Amino acid sequence: MLSTFPRFEPIRAVVFDGRSARPLPARLTPDPLGLAVETEGGERETVALDRLRRGSDGAGSRIVLHRTDRTDWRAISDAPLPAGWLAGIAPLHKPSRGKLAAGASATAALVAVVAGLWFYGGQLLAWSAPLVPHGVTAPVGRAVVAQIALGTRRCEGAEGRAALDRMIARLRPADGFVEPLTVTVIQNPAVNAFAAPGGQIAVFSGLIDEARSPDEVAGVLAHEIGHAQLRHPTKALIRQTGLGLAAQSIGGNVGGLADLAVLLRSTRGAEAEADAEAVRLMRAASVSPAGLAQFFARLEEDADASPREGRNDLLDRLADYAATHPSDDSRRDVMTRAAEAAGPTRPALDDREWRALRAICKG
Repeated sequence: MLSTFPRFEPIRAVVFDGRSARPLPARLTPDPLGLAVETEGGERETVALDRLRRGSDGAGSRIVLHRTDRTDWRAISDAPLPAGWLAGIAPLHKPSRGKLAAGASATAALVAVVAGLWFYGGQLLAWSAPLVPHGVTAPVGRAVVAQIALGTRRCEGAEGRAALDRMIARLRPADGFVEPLTVTVIQNPAVNAFAAPGGQIAVFSGLIDEARSPDEVAGVLAHEIGHAQLRHPTKALIRQTGLGLAAQSIGGNVGGLADLAVLLRSTRGAEAEADAEAVRLMRAASVSPAGLAQFFARLEEDADASPREGRNDLLDRLADYAATHPSDDSRRDVMTRAAEAAGPTRPALDDREWRALRAICKG
């Protein structure tokens, strides 16, 4: 029983629940059945001692509690937990020799990749990006989305979510996504969307509000899926961070990885490649590429009338699609010609689904 362990007052902590990359402020308190964890939102859960394991952070200065039933869960306390109480929690098992060898091999591979970037640049990026496992890129992508969404909320209206999932399903390539895809709608008036590492795509509600048809949203979404399919975010991450990818991404910490405003910007070459992939996806889904051409044209006109000098805040620097997705007349011409050459098409969503998607933040 926990009563045999020293009592202690509630201790402030940060909890990562494994469901999102967002750190949750919490209090840890002893409980007759284990450890009571109460998050800032008022949710309280008691974790049995036999399901807890104790480890430490990378510097070895703070205790990190893990759970055997939820491998992505962890709690990091602000103050030391009583040693006598911690004695009742089994230590986290050290990785087996096989896992250590695999980790060493992966690290050696990343070192070789970074060194090769000095000599072969883009060719090596194209070769190496698919070798970075989803287990490395996914935490980085989730943390990027969490940082972009900081201070806002994620829109999850049930009918709107169903409409968005239907759009994603229509755009899904016949041979599947190169890695699991997650599309998050963030309530923010900025007119933008981004592809982050690990198959993470963020869409601001302002983009949905600005769109005049579901085909425009589908075109933007197909473009971002194109970035994900071609692993552009992973290539950008490797290019910017080098060994920092291996050193920091495992913990989902992107604070020192890169300037997000730079990480999420694309070169003209990458934009052209994503456009071509978007056209392929839309043709397969019988969605007209004309929507994306119209969207590009309209946003560029708006952007020309809105100077962006002096912006430093992250969201300001990522404020609109035209600013972060460099475009020109030739790109619109490509989309226009693709629309003219397309066979029979049908709207990306029917009227009811389009209304539901536009109301996704109101649910």
